[in-house]
Amino acid sequence: MAESSVGGNPILTVNSRLARYLLYKHSLQQRKNNKEVWETPQIIDLKSWFKTKWVESFPNRFILSDLQSIKIWETIIEGSPDCTKTIDDDTNSPWNLLNQHSAALSAAKAYRLVKEYKLAIKPGPELTKEENLFIKWMEQYKIILNKYKAIDPADLVDEVRQKMKENHIPVPEMIE
Repeated sequence: MAESSVGGNPILTVNSRLARYLLYKHSLQQRKNNKEVWETPQIIDLKSWFKTKWVESFPNRFILSDLQSIKIWETIIEGSPDCTKTIDDDTNSPWNLLNQHSAALSAAKAYRLVKEYKLAIKPGPELTKEENLFIKWMEQYKIILNKYKAIDPADLVDEVRQKMKENHIPVPEMIE
């Protein structure tokens, strides 16, 4: 464990489990050195670090929870005319059997992947009906986020990066 991390530069990990493990190992090392008290290093997972930076910047937009995100996707899918059941309950139509919660989970995952890989997708005849439908849903999702001044967790990295560029969020001198 680097001594410079204690009280100074944050150490970012890929997940909270690794952060807890590194804190545990640091504590063991301190006890091994016969210390009774010590300063806790700033070891935090990347996702939590971005959330903390966002909240500390007194943002005018809040971060959605996963549940809130799924509920918005469910509302969009439920209201989509392409996904409503037919009056005669035509079971040959794949949209009649659509599980809206599963579709919302898949849409949220697809949105996260689009954001993570910075994909630019536009509707078009070369895309399938499902792909074009997802793009419509994604546009509606963005409208709802703007309306309620919310951001999806998948947008958090880009939002924090932009705030850092604008000097609204301080950039640490060093991250380990």
